[in-house]
Formats: sequence, C-alpha cells, structure tokens
Amino acid sequence: METFRRPIEKLQASLQGLKRSGTGWQARCPAHEDRTPSLSIKEASDGTVLIKCFAGCSLETILHTLGLSPKDLFPAAPQTPSPGGSRWGSPVAVYAYVDEAGALLFQTLRYEWTGHGKKKKTFRQRRPDGHGGWIHNLEGTRHVLYHLPAVVAAVSAGQRIFIVEGEKDADTLAVLGLATTTNPMGAGKWRESYSECLRGADVVLLPDQDVPSVRHMDAVARSLYGHAQRIRIVELPGLPPKGDVSDWLARGARGKPWHNS
Repeated sequence: METFRRPIEKLQASLQGLKRSGTGWQARCPAHEDRTPSLSIKEASDGTVLIKCFAGCSLETILHTLGLSPKDLFPAAPQTPSPGGSRWGSPVAVYAYVDEAGALLFQTLRYEWTGHGKKKKTFRQRRPDGHGGWIHNLEGTRHVLYHLPAVVAAVSAGQRIFIVEGEKDADTLAVLGLATTTNPMGAGKWRESYSECLRGADVVLLPDQDVPSVRHMDAVARSLYGHAQRIRIVELPGLPPKGDVSDWLARGARGKPWHNS
C-alpha cells in the first residue's frame, strides 16, 4: 500500500495530465471528458488541497470519481498527546490560527470519543512556547479569525465571506473555494475585533440547527452591524437537529446559498 505524506501527493497520484501552473497545478478533470486541462489544484499553507473544475464539475463528483473523500484533502492531525495525559487520546484534527502574514499564533485541537454509546467531542487550545513545545492556554495571545489571511484578501477583493460555527465547517467550505471563517472557542465567543476585520464585507452567516448556534449567529450579526456592508443569516433547509453545513453538503444539498445574489 502506497503511503502519502501530504494530501497533495495522494491527489497527484490519481490525476492525469498533471502539470505546473503558477503556484499550483493543472490536470484533466476525471469527472468529465476533459481534453484540455480544466482542473485547478492548489496547496494551502497548512497542507489543505484546494481543487476547482472550471468546466463546472462539483467537488463531490470529482472526489467520487477518484475514489477519494473530502477528508483526503486535509492533512492528518499530528499524533500529539492531549493536555493532562491520555484522557481523550490524540486529537482527530488540529486547526491553526495564524496572523495576516501566516505566522502561527495558536492551535485548536479537536478530540472525539464514544461514551455511553454516544459520540462526544471537546476542544482545547495551545500556543507555541518558542522552543518547539506548547503551552496549553492562550494567555497573552492575540485572538483572530480562522483562515485570517484568506479572509483579509477576500474582503479586499470584494468577495463574499461565510461565517460558520466551527473550524470543520470552515474547512469544508474552503475546499469549495469559498472565503470562510469562524471564531475560536465556539458559540458565544465572538469578539468585536473580529467584526472590524470584516469592515465593508458582504457576510453570510450559516448557523447550525440548534438554539445556541442560532443565538450565536444573531449576536454576530449585531456585532457586524456598522462594520460589514451586507449581513444575511441563512437557515439551511432540511438540516437535522444539531446539523451543520457539512451535514447539509454530505446529504447532496442543492441550491447552495453561495449561488444566490
């Protein structure tokens, strides 16, 4: 079995007609009869792979044709012991929060386990100690939006910004080529400084299907008032209780809100 160190290597091994194009690659899209390369592939600074077919093939169709899934586009979480021992085991995902220049400020670690027959999760934060190790708190650390460099660039370019609750959903939409962000530490933790980063932006908020998330997005919308140029809250149709945009896409959603004016 072939082992790939990076998601881009796994994708490159599956594509035909791959060639360099600027800072990324072009290849023939596997989802349609592609005589001239129409698939664009880029690797983000954190190792996430971004792909787009300019002939209009959906990400889901491309990955299905290649025998891959969305998780194959993200780097594997490092096997780092959880704070305080092995209470939760190793994190299933590590999300990097960086400044405008891409320098790491802190990370959010996602842990999952099963207890009493139910899947559970928790999140913890850590910051670099400057010596190759970690400090498991954010004391004195600047708090920023997730995907901050991409958000700043998108606001400057006049692109629509999507705000979701949680890094997993932000990564899901980023793979689709959308400018997406969230705030660290979940619902109820939005700061006024985040709204200032979105001054002049066209913002769409996508709450999860639960009361805390709806209240959180209402509070975010109020904070954005006077900063963002346009603010909309979109309730995704057909979401199950506690469902999110990742669930919505996984169920084969149509009429995606980012296609609307």
